[in-house]
Amino acid sequence: MFKKPDSVVSDSLLIVEGKDEVSFLDAYIFRHKGLEKSKVQIIDAGGKYSFRQDLADLKDLPGFDSVRRIAIIRDADLSAEKAFQSVSHVLRSESLPVPDRPGHFATDESGMVTVGVFVTPDNKRSGCLESLLVDVIESRNLRGCVDQFFKCADRSFRPKQYMLALLSLMQEYCNSIGLAAQKSYFDFSIFDRCEMGTFIDAFLQI
Repeated sequence: MFKKPDSVVSDSLLIVEGKDEVSFLDAYIFRHKGLEKSKVQIIDAGGKYSFRQDLADLKDLPGFDSVRRIAIIRDADLSAEKAFQSVSHVLRSESLPVPDRPGHFATDESGMVTVGVFVTPDNKRSGCLESLLVDVIESRNLRGCVDQFFKCADRSFRPKQYMLALLSLMQEYCNSIGLAAQKSYFDFSIFDRCEMGTFIDAFLQI
């Protein structure tokens, strides 16, 4: 469930699906990239079905009038196109600018507010953040072992389950990508070069 902040404390908002994404991006943006926490506020939307109500609630908070940049990141799940359409509908309903395609930004007529949307894993494929992170985790060299495990169990590839299997091979077991990021189990130098890393970098430089 969405944990509504008491106020908006930055002119840049990064809105994501859940607490795992918050923890992952906290480690990436503030520790890896060295950005001050006052520069961007990362907000847990509480799930993909909550974006509309949560964005409406955010607009009512003290400090929202000072917001100049908003980035929304959500999973494609079965369709990147439908996920983008869903977010676009939410933005229109709140009279916010809508990018013409995922991975891009749009600015309102006043030039005051810029909004970007990214659909994980890469704005094109179905899937989720975990679909991308299997190539970034430190134990990626053990993917062959996990592939054999899923083959033996006669299970099809499911990104979240696959990621948990990879996480189980780390020096200290953890059960979420957020915790894994906080433990430095992802190679952020690789993430820097992926489309999501490029999108976040562009957002932070607006």
